[in-house]
Amino acid sequence: MLLTEKPSDWIFELETPELGEDTGSTSRTWQKTVDSSLSYNSQEFSFRGPLQVYAEAQWADGGLSVEISVEMTLSSSCSRCLGQADIDIMNDFMYLYTLRKKGGPPEDSGEEEIVFVPVDSWRKTINISDQVWETVIMSLPLRVICSPDCKGICPLCGKSLREGECGCPQNGTDPRLEKLRDMKIADTEE
Repeated sequence: MLLTEKPSDWIFELETPELGEDTGSTSRTWQKTVDSSLSYNSQEFSFRGPLQVYAEAQWADGGLSVEISVEMTLSSSCSRCLGQADIDIMNDFMYLYTLRKKGGPPEDSGEEEIVFVPVDSWRKTINISDQVWETVIMSLPLRVICSPDCKGICPLCGKSLREGECGCPQNGTDPRLEKLRDMKIADTEE
């Protein structure tokens, strides 16, 4: 199965510190086995091990600050040579949950990621499943490269140059552009 949105069985709930207690914090760690592949930016990523999630919550400036850290090993096709490449990802994001009165309009959040929670729905636990999914997706690379010195594939025969030279002539000129070599451009002065 190929995932394009958060799986329904992804439930990450974190116990919150006592409301208004500025010095306390709570934390939790999860290990989740993911049997499906992720599809992102027209690229498929397979999990090579469990997804590890760590979350820590504490009250700060009238809101609940939650730091979410993810650690995972993924496998995907190299964008240059099309061979399989393993990617180790460790990333963390900070979210601020702020309480607002029921029906009150959310304030402009600017650059920060702020999640608004109605005061009357505040509980001892908070569901951070959407934010974990967002952290995973935002941690994925736009392009996967198996190594910085990957040579890609031969433009003539398509052989992966990771396995060695292919033997194709490398004269450096595209035969479709040979006619342009003989063109003369007149110098015009105005």
